[in-house]
Amino acid sequence: MKRTELQRRTPLTPGSKLESTSLPRRTRIRPQSAKRRAKGEQYRQAKDAVRQRAADMCELGTLVCTRRGIEPHHLKGRVGDLLCDVNWMRWTCRPCHDYVEHNRAEAYERGWLVKRNGKGP
Repeated sequence: MKRTELQRRTPLTPGSKLESTSLPRRTRIRPQSAKRRAKGEQYRQAKDAVRQRAADMCELGTLVCTRRGIEPHHLKGRVGDLLCDVNWMRWTCRPCHDYVEHNRAEAYERGWLVKRNGKGP
């Protein structure tokens, strides 16, 4: 059986997606503002300071601790100036960080989390 080319019933209109074979235009990535870059640099410096203070060891020590810290934990959250405040950051291992986030009542009781408004647990 001999194949024949398919015939279109309606012609392609100029500008249709099927007519153009070129790749779609890529949108440019917007440059980061100077203010945003500065905040990111402050956060990196704060993380480095907390890691040096803890000597790469987990500072929480929950029941599931691996003792090898890899990330910062914010006791009061990451809102505003608290993001870069090393006094409210602890260096933690991933299992401890997950344990604190999943057991919030115990975390408030033991001081692993602190209310921002200063009221009780």
